[in-house]
Amino acid sequence: GINLTAGASHNGSRMVVDDEGMFILTMGDHMSGSGNVQNMALAEGKFLRFDPEGGVPADNPIPGSYVYNWGHRNPQGLTKASNGRWYSSAHGEGLDDEVNLVMPNRNYGWPSVAGLCNTASEQVYCETNDVMEPIHEFSDVVVAPSGIDYYGHIAIPEWENSILVCALRTRELWQLGLNTGGDTVISATPFL
Repeated sequence: GINLTAGASHNGSRMVVDDEGMFILTMGDHMSGSGNVQNMALAEGKFLRFDPEGGVPADNPIPGSYVYNWGHRNPQGLTKASNGRWYSSAHGEGLDDEVNLVMPNRNYGWPSVAGLCNTASEQVYCETNDVMEPIHEFSDVVVAPSGIDYYGHIAIPEWENSILVCALRTRELWQLGLNTGGDTVISATPFL
């Protein structure tokens, strides 16, 4: 098993049920330091996938492990879109709040990478560890993203095929327009 703990902050925590009836639980780093997030035996900074009885699903990406992916600082939102993709939102450190495409068996880089792989040391770490970069980084303002959902309806034509992100710090609703494939943010507009 894996020991689930909580910290004073950065607990993350969203839980959803996937198409196979398995639970995916997001865990923040609990402000625990770098070792815990990249340590595959610990829950901090991981997305965990488990069956309704609490067991490890046979089709998890790492055999015998609850870990679905890792390298997260403080994931706040998680949603499955009607386009078949999963998206998450996460608090960065400073100006590196992010929206991620959720993929199995991938490292999202924290604490060596904050947001995009855009510094020399981050680029080296990203190449060495096959880091999954966010599809959107809030690089101009700290928004503190929270809940996230996918909008795929024609009622608001300009929003069709968008990710909607609630922002705690700026108290806004961000509409992130996606490309046809749903893997790239092509526009970012704050509302409210």
